[in-house]
Amino acid sequence: MSDLRSFLKSVQDETVTISEPLSREFEIAAALKKFDGEKIVVIEKEKETGTRVVGGVSGTRDRILKGLETNINDLYSSIIRATNSPIKCKVGDGPVKEVVKKGSLSDIPVLTHFKGDPGPYITSGIVYIKDAGGEHENVSFHRLLVLDDKRMSIRIVPRHLYRMTQRAKEKGL
Repeated sequence: MSDLRSFLKSVQDETVTISEPLSREFEIAAALKKFDGEKIVVIEKEKETGTRVVGGVSGTRDRILKGLETNINDLYSSIIRATNSPIKCKVGDGPVKEVVKKGSLSDIPVLTHFKGDPGPYITSGIVYIKDAGGEHENVSFHRLLVLDDKRMSIRIVPRHLYRMTQRAKEKGL
C-alpha cells in the first residue's frame, strides 16, 4: 500500500473504531490488548492531545502481506529487493504536511502499559546506529523509555549495539 490511510480503508472489515477518548496511560494499551492480533484498533482521540491512534496493523501475517503488497511465497525476495533498492521518500503537498511544528516526545501518544512501568515506553522501537567511520551499521529492536520531551532511555545488552557504543566511547565520541 502506498500509505496507512489507504491501507486502513482496504481492511475496514478487520478494524474496530473507538470514538470514546482514551488515555495513553493504561487505557489505550488495554484496548489494544482486548483485540490483540484479531483487529486493527483505531482510537479516534487520545485524551491527552486529541491525537488519533492506530494499533494492531501488523497483527496478522495476512495483513502484513497485504500491506507489503506481496504473498507468502514472495515475502523474502520482496524484502531483499526493497532492502537492496530503497525508494527515496518524496514529500509533496500530501497529508504528511497537514501539521508542521517543532517536535516533542510528549506530542507522540507513547503508551504506559503496566502499573509497574516507570513511565511510557515505545515497546518496539527500531534503533539504527552507524559508527563514525561509516564502516559498521546496526539495526535492532528495543524498548525505549520516554524520560522527557527530548530524551529516551535504552537498555543495551552485550551484542552488536553494545560493542559499537563501547568502541565509540573508547574513541571519545
